[in-house]
Amino acid sequence: MGLTIVTVAALTSVAAVLIVSGQRAALSGHRMSPIPTHPTSPIDEAERILTTRYVRGEITPDEYSRMLALLRR
Repeated sequence: MGLTIVTVAALTSVAAVLIVSGQRAALSGHRMSPIPTHPTSPIDEAERILTTRYVRGEITPDEYSRMLALLRR
């Protein structure tokens, strides 16, 4: 009986922490990335990576345009 009460108390504490942290994230505008309901295509994934590299400044606008055109052939 004592172990059951301790277990329930521990699970309740964990649940409370998760609820509070979820509310903080919602209030601050942070959103968890949704799990895609369908797998993305390799081309979509390549375009996403290419765009990320461009936004980070790892490639020039000309390189981005050229590589994007190659992907979309």
